[in-house]
Amino acid sequence: MRAPRLALTVAVAIASLSFAVLAQDPVAPPPAPAPAPKADAPKAGGPAQGTADLHFLSPPGAWPARLHHPDANLVAAVENGLGWLHQHQSEDGHWDCDSFSLANEDTVDDAKVGRGSPTHDIAATGLAMLAFAREGRPPAGDADHRALLRAAEWLTAQQQQQNGLIGNAATGDFVYDHAIGTLGLLAAAAVTDAATVRDAAGKATGYLEHHRNPFGVWRYAPRDGDGDSSVTTWCALACAVARDLGRPVDPAVFQCVRVWFDAVTDANGRTGYTKAGEGSSRKVGAVGRFPTDKNETLTAAGLLCRFACDGAQAKIEGKSVALIADRAPVWQPDDGAVDYCGWFFAGEAMRRIADPKHAAWQKALAKALCTGQRQQGAYAGSWDPCDPWGEDGGRIYATALAVLALQSMYALPAR
Repeated sequence: MRAPRLALTVAVAIASLSFAVLAQDPVAPPPAPAPAPKADAPKAGGPAQGTADLHFLSPPGAWPARLHHPDANLVAAVENGLGWLHQHQSEDGHWDCDSFSLANEDTVDDAKVGRGSPTHDIAATGLAMLAFAREGRPPAGDADHRALLRAAEWLTAQQQQQNGLIGNAATGDFVYDHAIGTLGLLAAAAVTDAATVRDAAGKATGYLEHHRNPFGVWRYAPRDGDGDSSVTTWCALACAVARDLGRPVDPAVFQCVRVWFDAVTDANGRTGYTKAGEGSSRKVGAVGRFPTDKNETLTAAGLLCRFACDGAQAKIEGKSVALIADRAPVWQPDDGAVDYCGWFFAGEAMRRIADPKHAAWQKALAKALCTGQRQQGAYAGSWDPCDPWGEDGGRIYATALAVLALQSMYALPAR
């Protein structure tokens, strides 16, 4: 792999952790999903696919990138969020979804702690790594640099050497953890230049290419002939980041991602979970608490992936942007309106749009997240896991994604 360009403009980092769309079932499960659309085999000498550079990790200026933003409230929110993540990193380097509390926090009402599932430590760690790496390249020996190396060492220790999978396939949604863990390794490789981290990130990306359906996209099981927009978003973003950092990625990956999102996006610009016209995914029984019409999570995810595949079609892009803009973020957790993954994806998508709606949407996002951040007490600096996937990712997930969403308001680096 050649030296990283640190140019991945999706400022990801990189994303429903199943979370953003750590989905179990679509809101209204169809009797039998239509066969996943497939791309034709790439033709020799045909147009290049997936050559767009997302600049997913590129900060707008020298580390730390937050200091280049003019909004003092946003800068403070990012700084306090990263500070909370620093304090709650485990000694072995990972972020623990359910056992992150410090000694002085043990007296907090357990119902308010915000524990997640212990099966998603890999994804939570990957998200936290992305949040630190998107601030830019810290000096060697700095606390951010050490945090990233420790986390990368832990992820590498979880990796299977024979196939590059991070963790194991013991849960039905393991591919979410692997994809987000891959993003974390890529982020650490980009800002630390550690050879062992680059090697681990390369192997992890290789597993994603193996897991993908031939002439198709991704779902839970390797090469199962099925696909969905949630899993595909995280896997496609990881592949785009790997490509932008110089790792060879099969161009067919991006051709197939483009075909998928063309097929599941309707004439109004709305992207579905497994087919056009379908809503965002929700865990079984969660639709009442988290109505899918509060945010355009998958529409934003689809638009972001289109940018990873050489830009978006102007007609669909405009309609998708209008849908996203019509669902400006509001901090109303009691109404099920909070969606950290959706806000992150939308922030990254809107960031690349030259449209007046962009500034208004960003202003609403900053207001919502600054309002929702804990200001006092044991968890000051963090965000409550009050979105559709909070029960899975917990407070670590919520805080990391909130920081990532705020970072989507940084200026894009010059191309």
